[in-house]
Amino acid sequence: MLAQQLNELKRDGFIQKTTYPEIPPCTEYTLTPLDESLVPVLNQIYAWGSSNQMTQRFQLTTE
Repeated sequence: MLAQQLNELKRDGFIQKTTYPEIPPCTEYTLTPLDESLVPVLNQIYAWGSSNQMTQRFQLTTE
């Protein structure tokens, strides 16, 4: 399942895969510029979710 998700992310250009010829095998995944361009958007979504989560908690406890 994880391998499939990583392969899809690689195929779609969101991550880069580097495999090192070591024993045991070592694989490194890094963000691509496409992925890095999403960081500000994800930060805004996180901030929105955090502020709305607190609002929802407040509304639930005051009803």
